[in-house]
Amino acid sequence: MRVAFETIRFFPSTNGVRGLLLKYFSFEIRDEDLRTVGPYRVQGGALEFEAHEKKYERFMGVLARALKETLTCTITKNPATYIDRTSGVPLIGALEFGIIDRGSNLIEIRPCSGCNLACTYCSVHEGPGGPKKRELLIEKDYLVDAFAEVAQVKTKPMEVFIETQGEPLLYADLPGMIRDLRARYDIVQVTMVTNGTFLTREKAQELADAGLDRINWSINSLDPERAREIAGAHYDVHRIKRLIQEVSEVLPVLMCPVIMKGVNEDEMEAFVEFAKTIKKTEPIIGFQNFLYYKGGRNPVDEMPWEDFRKQLSALENKHGVRLSVSAEDFSIVDDASLPKPFKKKHVIEVEKLFAGRMRNETFCHAQGRVVKVIGRVPDKQRFSVQLIRDKHNIFVGKVV
Repeated sequence: MRVAFETIRFFPSTNGVRGLLLKYFSFEIRDEDLRTVGPYRVQGGALEFEAHEKKYERFMGVLARALKETLTCTITKNPATYIDRTSGVPLIGALEFGIIDRGSNLIEIRPCSGCNLACTYCSVHEGPGGPKKRELLIEKDYLVDAFAEVAQVKTKPMEVFIETQGEPLLYADLPGMIRDLRARYDIVQVTMVTNGTFLTREKAQELADAGLDRINWSINSLDPERAREIAGAHYDVHRIKRLIQEVSEVLPVLMCPVIMKGVNEDEMEAFVEFAKTIKKTEPIIGFQNFLYYKGGRNPVDEMPWEDFRKQLSALENKHGVRLSVSAEDFSIVDDASLPKPFKKKHVIEVEKLFAGRMRNETFCHAQGRVVKVIGRVPDKQRFSVQLIRDKHNIFVGKVV
């Protein structure tokens, strides 16, 4: 019996077999567990057993247990939870993963979590050395199927924005996900945000061929030392600048620097000059004003919006380009949204799913929605919580 998967490669390890799921997530299967299926060997990334195909179901049970107990993100070294159609985990209700509908024609998709950078301004304190203790990874087909729930209520042309609490290119199934979403649903545009460190021209071409329309590139300094400091990790800005030039020949690129008062605001003009060499359509760059977020890294005070807009206006006048960005630039309009099965202050019964990304967080579910519960939870599987958030079908509760 030969066992092979498109999304998994197997390798011999000291105590059995190491599996690599979607390139950046690894797990271990113990030798004694594999031998309950039969004598085996690893061959060409697959497993070959001296066993009848009737043993396949037993192997799948061994694999499911290994994924549940040992899956780890190779980038952050955090344990990870794999969410597929058999998991019982809804994909609507959480900010951390799945599908987010904020009442417009733009639908956000978050297929994984985790980041290779630890940017000083990160609104969710992501990356190495941060407080996040768990990563999340969603099966592509389950995510594409679940998109139907949101798609069926939309009345305007839909746009998809791919982002994560981290770096979307940690999701190796990204081209397949984009291709399948385009094939099944009436989507007019797909965009994504990335720090670009995992990109190559070839990868960009693969994404473009799958149906990606634009990359929003998070680059926050053109100075090598400052860029490394802001990234909080190894970061080669010379390589990134070359990549932006190369990728822009394949896909439209919109650079989106986060401007921090007293940190990189003196580079705004240099960004404009660089953007003019790669982008001819306006706005040529999407400057973002740093904003304070509870729970994020907040290295500086916010720049007053009046000051920020004055700087944009001065640069627009000097360079004869438009820098101000609004929802209209991206065809974002209000649209119907999913009904909420419950509302803030309601007391509801939830069922426990798995540990959250932070300490004292637990993901639960109720009535087809994820509910993140803050604080210690009972040992029992089902318990009552009072909701403290319901905005945009994102639910957070505390134990009653």
